[in-house]
Amino acid sequence: ARDANTGALLPAVYSSDPVRGGEITVQLPADTVLVSGIALLPATLPVGTTDQAALRVVWTHPGGPDTAPVRLDSLTVLTRDGTQPVVPDFYVDRAAVKRGGAEVGVVTGLPTSGGAFGIPLGGVTLDPGATDTLEVRFDVEVTAPVTRFEMHVNASGLHLVDANTGAPVAAIADSGAVLPIVSGLAQIESPARELAVGFTDSMPAVLAADGSTVTFATLSLRNTAGASSGNLSLDRLEIRAGDADLNPQDIGRSLLRVEAWIDGALWAATADLTEADVTAVLTSPTALVLVPDAPVTVELRGVLRTGTAMPGLRLGLESAGVGVIQPGSPLLSVSVVAEPGQQFPFWTLSGSGAATTLEESWSNFPNPFAAGREETKFAFFLPDPGRVTLKVYTARGEEVRQLMQDQPLSAGLHQSTAWDGRNGIGESVVNGVYLAVIRVDFATGGSESYFRKVAVVR
Repeated sequence: ARDANTGALLPAVYSSDPVRGGEITVQLPADTVLVSGIALLPATLPVGTTDQAALRVVWTHPGGPDTAPVRLDSLTVLTRDGTQPVVPDFYVDRAAVKRGGAEVGVVTGLPTSGGAFGIPLGGVTLDPGATDTLEVRFDVEVTAPVTRFEMHVNASGLHLVDANTGAPVAAIADSGAVLPIVSGLAQIESPARELAVGFTDSMPAVLAADGSTVTFATLSLRNTAGASSGNLSLDRLEIRAGDADLNPQDIGRSLLRVEAWIDGALWAATADLTEADVTAVLTSPTALVLVPDAPVTVELRGVLRTGTAMPGLRLGLESAGVGVIQPGSPLLSVSVVAEPGQQFPFWTLSGSGAATTLEESWSNFPNPFAAGREETKFAFFLPDPGRVTLKVYTARGEEVRQLMQDQPLSAGLHQSTAWDGRNGIGESVVNGVYLAVIRVDFATGGSESYFRKVAVVR
C-alpha cells in the first residue's frame, strides 16, 4: 500500500492474524438418479374428469453426503392410445405435477400437434441419499374422444441436472423397475348426462305422534347412460312437507328425523330436526355411485315427533332436491328427470294424525268402500301390549267375519288388518252399514271394547 500523494510505502496492519476467509464445501458432481414409477390411471375414465392421478415418479439420489444435489427442471410426458402417439390437446385440458400434495408445476394450453407435452417445474431439488415422489395429475378434456389413453415418461423425459454445475444427470431404472414409467391404459368413456328418478308412495293413512318410524316413500334411481358411459354420484336428498292440500308446512313440526335406506342399511340421514325446520336435508359421508342401467332403490323413512298435534301430512321431493354431484364443467351437467309416466314434484298421499289412545284412534279407511272390489283397513293404537279380537257384524248383530281372535300385538299404532267386504264363506256382503267391534285385553290388566260403523257400497 502507498500514500496516494507521495507514493511512499505504508505499513499494513491486520485486524486478525491470520486473515480467514469463509468456509466452502467441495462436493462431488452428481451424475445419476435412480427412477421407478407407479401406474395410477383407472381402467375407465369419464370425459371431463378433473384432477385425475396418472402416474407417480419415485426418484432416489444414490450419491453420498459429499455429492451435489440434483435438480429436476421439467418433465416431458408422452400421450398415446396404447399403440400410437395422440395429440395432447385432444385429451388433456390441464396437467400438473404435485410434490407432497402441493403443485410444483402446471401447464395449460396443451400442444395441438405431436404426442408429448412438457411441465416446467422451476427447479425441484433432491439431496444426496434422499428419495422423493412426484405425481402427474390432469383434467380430461370435455371433448375428448371415446378411445383408449395412457401417459408415458421416458428416462429422457426427466430433465435432471447437477444443482451446482448444471451438468446433465442421467436417469436410470431403479432395482426391479422398468422404464418408461407408464400410467396404465384407460378407456375414456362418454359422460353420463341424466338421472331418472321414480317415486312410489307408501305413506301410512294414519300417523301417531309416538316416536315410531314409518316408511313414507320409495325412490328408484337410474343412470340412463349406456353401458360404456360413466357413473353418476349422489350425496344429498331434500324432502319437504305440505298439508293435505299441499300448502307448505314446516317438516320439523311432524318429524324428528328423516332417513334413507338402501338394501337394509342406512345411507343418508338428517340431524335431529327442530320444529322450525322447513325442509329435511339428508346427507351422507359416502356418495352413492350409480353405474349405467343398474337402478338403486332407496327407502325413505321418517321418525315421528312425539307428543305433537299432527295435521294431515304429505311429504314431497323436487328435482332440485336430488343432489347429483355435478361435473366440473357446465358443458357436462347432469339433468334429473322423472321416470316415464311420472313428473316432479313427487308427493305422497296424506297421512292423518291419530290419537294415542285406543278409543280415539279406532278407525277404518276408506269408509265407505266397495265390497269385493277393494278393502278397508282398520287402524288402532295400543298404549300397552295386548291380545286383540276384531269382528264384523251386521246391524242386527249377526257375525259376518272374524278378522282377529286373541292376537297378541305390541304397543303402538296398527293399521294392517283389512276386510275385503266378504263374509266367512267368501261371498261379498250386500250394501249397507256394518259394525266393526274391537276388544283388547291388555297385558297390564284390564280390557277395552269399541265399535264403529263401516259402510259398504257397490
